[in-house]
Amino acid sequence: MEVIMKTRTEYEKMIIKEVREMPGEVLPQVVKIIHSLKEGVLSAKVRHKKREAKGSGLCGRDN
Repeated sequence: MEVIMKTRTEYEKMIIKEVREMPGEVLPQVVKIIHSLKEGVLSAKVRHKKREAKGSGLCGRDN
């Protein structure tokens, strides 16, 4: 778990560095992009979990 957190921290530093290099007038767009990305990732996770829960319908089926 520590390795993941270190990697996460490094990514966060990289993201902050990139944002700091952006001109102030584009920061609202950056926030919108981040929110959109976050929503997309979260909705993909939900779809994936629903697919796993639903399964193929064949497992445990009486023949």
